[in-house]
Amino acid sequence: MINEFNQIISFNIKGEIYGVNADCVNGIIRVPEYTKVPKTSPELLGIINLRGEITPIIDLALKLGYEEPVNITENSRSIIVEYNNEKVAITVEEVKSVISKDAFESEDLPPVIDSKREKKYISRVIKIKKDNSLVQLLDIEKMMDIDCQIDKSSSFNNQQQQKKEETDIQHIEEEKFISFWIEDVEYAVKIDQIREILRYQDITEVPGLPNYFLGLLPLRNETIPVISARKLFKKNDKDLTDDTRILVLEINNMKIGLLVDKVSEVLSVEKKYIEDISGLFSHTNTKEVNSVIKLDKGKRILLILDSKRIFNEEELTNIISKISENQNEGEKSMENLLETKPDDIVQVVTFKVENEIYGFYIEMVQEINRYTNITKVPKTPKFIDGIINLRGEVIPLVDIRKRFDLEPKERDEFTRLIIVNIDDLKVGFIVDSVEEVLRISKDKIDNVPAVLSASIDSNFITNVVKDQNKMIMILNAQKMFSIEEYKKLEKIKESRNI
Repeated sequence: MINEFNQIISFNIKGEIYGVNADCVNGIIRVPEYTKVPKTSPELLGIINLRGEITPIIDLALKLGYEEPVNITENSRSIIVEYNNEKVAITVEEVKSVISKDAFESEDLPPVIDSKREKKYISRVIKIKKDNSLVQLLDIEKMMDIDCQIDKSSSFNNQQQQKKEETDIQHIEEEKFISFWIEDVEYAVKIDQIREILRYQDITEVPGLPNYFLGLLPLRNETIPVISARKLFKKNDKDLTDDTRILVLEINNMKIGLLVDKVSEVLSVEKKYIEDISGLFSHTNTKEVNSVIKLDKGKRILLILDSKRIFNEEELTNIISKISENQNEGEKSMENLLETKPDDIVQVVTFKVENEIYGFYIEMVQEINRYTNITKVPKTPKFIDGIINLRGEVIPLVDIRKRFDLEPKERDEFTRLIIVNIDDLKVGFIVDSVEEVLRISKDKIDNVPAVLSASIDSNFITNVVKDQNKMIMILNAQKMFSIEEYKKLEKIKESRNI
């Protein structure tokens, strides 16, 4: 049952998000070379040698019923899933994150699902509490019943069974880790010490704390302190990127966010590859690392970070007391720093088009996706770029550059789709890039200045925000279309069936 899951690993297939119970994951690796097997169905790519064990590798996109296979890039991974002592490598386009059980809710599978996907391989729908995004959970038991498996009487399977029996006798002990990078050093943390992994979000500063303490972050119904791994380990600062992540660690029953450069993968490591090196640091101040993982015959070394040793009890007490001092001195309380009078705070998703920054109020935004798998539709208004299938729902796409009569721009890795709710119609807006989600006090939000009204049709610009000397224009998506144009959008949605 889903309630028994501790964590879910989510990943991307054709612009949609799927997930798998982390307890069933034996490891995550780069897509390996494989040997093709003749007279098998297309989703079975072949077989691989996984640590001496012959393992089938499948293309999950084809397995789920998509017409096109997984688009293999440097971000693609093969997830090793295990059920009843059987392993299968499922190839996905990109591993997204690890989601803890307190961050999601389980829902029954809706009766209507995209007919191009095999519904039988999806057991549940997971709703992420933070943003209400949906993750389709794979039914591992049915996934492992691979109809393209090779005849059990073949010599290959005889060898596989023999190897399996040898492995069962040896009973190899393994531990699971999440690996990540800080500058040019790769670290790992035991998966049970990580509550979840987040993209970078706005952090509220708190004065009077060590320089590695970045501030406070709202996390659903609580507030957590965030520290910089670079500053903690005395590394130079680095600009934030799309890879920057916050690892939420549990330290002495307290959640703390650790800002890292990049999360790499989930590793399942045999204990024989883990080496105690605590003696090397006995005469130094290093306390966070006392063991390493040696992989690829020692060519790849990962430092194991023990979250419980990052701070001692005195340091944790100091962090808490410093925050309390700010409260006592009349500063905003830890709670108020992040939830100050909710009626006076709004959140805005900001994005860039040409050299200007725009925004939508967050309650209008359903989700943000990469620009991919667009279906062109003939005889539509010029600002309609096409349609996408978003979890079985047809979404018309509007090119904001065309809507604003700007010169076209080639799509790149920064191009994004912002899915917005307009009454009962979902519309995707194509933007040059998404910037950030801002928490803005209402006293910083102004009406459209007269000079702006004089230069453009500002009917669809509802407000303007000044944020650190940059102007943000907040758009009303509904007012970006005439009544006639809106009806055409509805007709595109009703008449198309991807």
